[in-house]
Amino acid sequence: MTTKAAGRKPRRGRPATRHSDVDQTIARVIAEKGDATLGTIVDEVRGAFPISRATIARRLDRMLRFSQVVRLRHGHYTVGGVSTRSPPTVLRLRSNSLSEVVSPDGSTSAELTKEFLVLSGRCDRLTFQLDPMARLLAKDVRVSSSRNLRVTLRNERGRTTIVTQFTPPIPAGPWSSHRVSVSFHLGAGYYPMKRSEPGPRSRPGSTPPSNLHAIGVLTKPDLGVLYEVSDDTVLDMQVHFPSGFPRGPVEPRITFLQSNQVLEDDARKLLDLSRKSKGRLGLTARDDLVTLRVKGPTIDCSYGFSWTPPLASSYSRWIRRHL
Repeated sequence: MTTKAAGRKPRRGRPATRHSDVDQTIARVIAEKGDATLGTIVDEVRGAFPISRATIARRLDRMLRFSQVVRLRHGHYTVGGVSTRSPPTVLRLRSNSLSEVVSPDGSTSAELTKEFLVLSGRCDRLTFQLDPMARLLAKDVRVSSSRNLRVTLRNERGRTTIVTQFTPPIPAGPWSSHRVSVSFHLGAGYYPMKRSEPGPRSRPGSTPPSNLHAIGVLTKPDLGVLYEVSDDTVLDMQVHFPSGFPRGPVEPRITFLQSNQVLEDDARKLLDLSRKSKGRLGLTARDDLVTLRVKGPTIDCSYGFSWTPPLASSYSRWIRRHL
């Protein structure tokens, strides 16, 4: 008994149909007709490509979500703010990972890696947005990729963004994935490794300061790249602490980036997920390693965890033993 595979090869004698070609044809039909109906779009597209009505409906729904087309009253459609000659760059994110090694002086060595497919348009650049406190020079950044690229840094509104520009741009082709890794070092004191001793005027029950590590997926970065995620998309973060470092408890944290709303219930589920999957998913803190792994993340959500630095006296005792 045979089953249909989602990624099977087309039948012999029938050319493969690219999704980007279908999207451009849908946009062209809508632009030429002024305000086309669904029936008109389906008839025109099926006249150009041997695909089903369901496939056209799915592509049209996706274009609606990315505002490439707009649905009017009475079931008519019009072109959105995207030119039909130049379809937007849409990437399907397969994985987004962050690995950090924190040193006793608060410095950290980090590596950010993205693996993606180009679904439509031409990908000429990727952005890696850093924490507002991060300060880097171009010479401090190293990039690993199978493609030729150039690295530039942008510092706007107090935030550093690493921009990797591909030469030549990567064309659409959902049959192969691409991986880009960016590594850099942030100097001493980037993470506060100790906190002051409570004084006589300290308020009882006050929340101590904490450090935050986070990773997420933005729908519309500032350079015009749109991201898609699927149930197989993976966010993976690993943070290595110095041996025996007396850090405080680790707390999960999920933030909806559009409104800065903290999703406390969803964050607590990360701990339950870790117990159920025996550490393969969710948030896990073991000795000097904290891991966070999320499968099928929500767009525009930041996943991470926070930890409290030890008191200055505890840090001093630990650093004497460490040295």
